[in-house]
Amino acid sequence: MFSLLLTSVVATAQDGLLVHLKLNEAGGELAKDSSGNGHDGTLVGVAVANSQWVDGKSDNAVSLGVGHVAVTDLPEMTSTTWAAWVRLDKEANYSTAIAATFEGAGAGHTFGFHAGDNVRKPRVLWNHKNGHVSLMSPDPVELGEWNHLAVTYDADSEAIVLYVNGEAK
Repeated sequence: MFSLLLTSVVATAQDGLLVHLKLNEAGGELAKDSSGNGHDGTLVGVAVANSQWVDGKSDNAVSLGVGHVAVTDLPEMTSTTWAAWVRLDKEANYSTAIAATFEGAGAGHTFGFHAGDNVRKPRVLWNHKNGHVSLMSPDPVELGEWNHLAVTYDADSEAIVLYVNGEAK
């Protein structure tokens, strides 16, 4: 088990903001989408009701040692940006902040942290029509500190960039 705290998860697509989960709820299993697009998230597989909501970076956050937040029925995205405030409290292999699965992508996309000696290094694994890309920050994050992670993907150029606290890696 690991402890990964998330607050303010954002996904944009080629046409603008798609989903924004502030993850600042105080209880329950619903993570409200504040983008106005109605893509609410549902907490799935959490151990004890309401135990996942904790103090966050600026309000509340969701603590994911087990389980995940599911957002379904999103439109197809080509060019996109994903971003999240994350705090890693315990080392665990392949801790994931955001992931997407879709038909034909094998492993889909994952955005979070690596494994082994690189367990605290932010990484992204991006599977798309022409193969996959794996990017990892050369620098680990400190346990217990909030970090802003983002990844951008441009479908036209197939350029993908991983950002940690605003710095391209």
